Amino acid sequence: MSSEHYYRAPPSQRQLKVGATIQKIVSEELLMNEILHSNFHMISIIGVRMHAGLKNATIIFIMSSEFTPKVKSILQDLQKLSGYFRKTLASHMNLRHVPLISFEYDRAGVELEIMRESLHRYQSDFTV
Repeated sequence: MSSEHYYRAPPSQRQLKVGATIQKIVSEELLMNEILHSNFHMISIIGVRMHAGLKNATIIFIMSSEFTPKVKSILQDLQKLSGYFRKTLASHMNLRHVPLISFEYDRAGVELEIMRESLHRYQSDFTV
């Protein structure tokens, strides 16, 4: 067996529960607190990947393809606010240690939207 292949255990129930709670709290905070950033209204939190031991959490988000050029700046702004989100999580959750927060942009949503637009154009070319 090559070193490239390794077994990753599925997330535990605790990881799933903590991840879902983090997703809910961060999503609500982004919606309700407009002071954070005016461009955060265009992102959607689609999941949280909890790492073993619940010490790290990666928050996965998507945005509409029309805002794709702003992804880098929004990702940087979210990373800068990770401490704020940790403080918010600490006040809402009963955890011994609040996980370190990082953000990841999921390009799959944009690629799906591009494929849908291409398919729509292709179908309209053959519609009589």
